[in-house]
Amino acid sequence: MKINIICSEANGGWIYTQFIEQFKKYSKHEILINSKESCDIYYALPYYEPFPKNAKRKTAWFSHQETKNPLKDKFTIVGKELDFCFSHSKKYEGVLIKSGVNAEKIKQVMPGVDLEKFTQRSTQLEARDKLVVGYIGRHYTSTNRKNIALLQKIMKLPFVELRATEGKISADQMPSFYADLDLVVNTATTEGGPLAIIESLAVGVPIMCYEDVGVANEFNTGCLRIPFNNENIFLARIEDFWKVGVYKHFRKKNMMDKMRKQVELFTPERFVSEHDKIWEALVKK
Repeated sequence: MKINIICSEANGGWIYTQFIEQFKKYSKHEILINSKESCDIYYALPYYEPFPKNAKRKTAWFSHQETKNPLKDKFTIVGKELDFCFSHSKKYEGVLIKSGVNAEKIKQVMPGVDLEKFTQRSTQLEARDKLVVGYIGRHYTSTNRKNIALLQKIMKLPFVELRATEGKISADQMPSFYADLDLVVNTATTEGGPLAIIESLAVGVPIMCYEDVGVANEFNTGCLRIPFNNENIFLARIEDFWKVGVYKHFRKKNMMDKMRKQVELFTPERFVSEHDKIWEALVKK
């Protein structure tokens, strides 16, 4: 069976590049990228990528719904037209169903984290002059959904050393990047994942984000949810992390074990296998 992944960011998008590598490694089927030949399944990564005219059995990946048109409406319009929708979160699975997408044609499939690479960090805590806070992504962006204004306020806190990946950290370097942090922050107000949640929890680093954003509500220990869009509480919690020494609490072995246990099922193999099963069922129809 041939799967044609349609992705304009196949050679540059951080997340989509990871997904494609995982499909090529773990899928039982032949994976083609932006191919012009006739294939059994077409998979838009993400949902707004245009399908070729000869496409049949159309499927797509839905991370989040944008807040402005045309992509805001396209999220649900495309969902209704497809044979199957893969959703990163329960939240956006619900959005698609509420818009009229048949519930039998949509499923949440959580991306995976390579637990052999993202190993649990040491319990040893080095002396710190500042709280080392990590941000996965660039701290400048053209989209408001990342809420860079809040991130800039975090950067200005006198007790914070902010480290952002800035698109310059390779996949092999990511586990060690996480391991040296005291806290990860995700300031987004609209998000499908983020992948940083499962990656940081796997390593044993707590992550702070807004509640009801992406998959934030689907995890407990180590996923610190802040009342939505309340910057003052967000900043106050970070201050507590440093001045009260909360970050030391999350460096204990039992806490890191609880964080990691929440993501143990979410492997790349499982992510691809869930896709394979649905694609195979579509072809059999």
